[in-house]
Amino acid sequence: QRRREIAYGVLVVVAQGGIAAVSLRSVAKAAGVSMGRVQHYFASKDELVQHACRVVAQVAGEAYEAGAGQPVRERLSQLLTLGFPGSEQARVGTSVWYSFVTSAATDPQLAQLVDEGWAGMRAELTALLTQARAAGELSPAVPADLRPTVLALAALQDGLVLRLMLGAITPQEAHAVVELELDRLVTLG
Repeated sequence: QRRREIAYGVLVVVAQGGIAAVSLRSVAKAAGVSMGRVQHYFASKDELVQHACRVVAQVAGEAYEAGAGQPVRERLSQLLTLGFPGSEQARVGTSVWYSFVTSAATDPQLAQLVDEGWAGMRAELTALLTQARAAGELSPAVPADLRPTVLALAALQDGLVLRLMLGAITPQEAHAVVELELDRLVTLG
């Protein structure tokens, strides 16, 4: 719990000044704890950033899992709209995630964490499409090898999130694109 509270301090710092602004001192201030407490749990800036990246992925996973038990199409829609900034808190979370993604280009440990998050999403998309196929709800046009379809859906989600964050499209437009793609792939079960 305390490690997560400190991680939220990292998220505040990253949201306000980027990863370059993260330090033990800036995080302690943002988290409202002593620097000694931060040092007790984390020895370096890298550890702080990596832990915060894990927390962002965990929070997204928890948000997605809150919809467990829904029909496959609903779960697909939920997964593909997960990063959509529907509130200020979600916008901050998404911008922080993309700060991690950007830094992952030069930080191998962060790259591994980001890739684990993306791999989890691809695995869940594969599982949902497999369920839809087993239930007779997947379009026969979807090839037996689901990997290209999964990669296309993941790329669609990334592109829509970026355009939403930049204000190039509205949330309604992004949701309509997701539903249009799901209409093409999955029948209403």
